[in-house]
Amino acid sequence: MAKFYSSVVLDAAATVIRDNAAKISILSSAPLESEGSSAINQVSSTAGYMLAVTTLTTGASTSFTIADSSVSGRKITISQQACIAIQATGVAAYVALFSTSASRVYAYTSCATQALSDTANKVTIPEHIYRFAQAT
Repeated sequence: MAKFYSSVVLDAAATVIRDNAAKISILSSAPLESEGSSAINQVSSTAGYMLAVTTLTTGASTSFTIADSSVSGRKITISQQACIAIQATGVAAYVALFSTSASRVYAYTSCATQALSDTANKVTIPEHIYRFAQAT
């Protein structure tokens, strides 16, 4: 049986991230929840898993690019975020996109682990991609 998703449908998911994920953080552990104050604490507070956080420019901006995926379907690329102040020490293992005003974590992914051992230093999140695959 044939299956298909219109690029409009796949773009809708990417657009929600682009238009609402106002912050990106580096985490020591994956968030346990995706909505509510507990989820936001995990990604935005040093009492949670957050090691570093910065603000993104939402909407059609240089922070986000929606395009065809070379793998399947569509993708949203998050641009490199440089010179982010380290707020807590630990081992960086995840990157999360979230909104404190909506109390929602929109996406998170694993990253190359890196020890963040000095709060006097800065860290860079390289450009990375979230893909929305065509139906199979």
